[in-house]
Amino acid sequence: MSDFDVAVVGAGTAGLHAWRAAIAGGANAVMIEAGERGSTCTATGCIPSKLLLAAARAAAMAREAGTFGVDVGTVRI
Repeated sequence: MSDFDVAVVGAGTAGLHAWRAAIAGGANAVMIEAGERGSTCTATGCIPSKLLLAAARAAAMAREAGTFGVDVGTVRI
């Protein structure tokens, strides 16, 4: 066992920020996480969903580009 000034439980977005802030402040910090580092939002939730929605919007705009005389050919995601 080691002695730590700060123990951060959870390696999500807030936990990673807290751990980095503790280290930057000179604390001897440890992070406790049972799974992978990073948040659900980053790995499988919000961000991948937002990227898929952005791709769908771009594809829809490309498919409608002919209205403005722009030929983009086949659009695939």
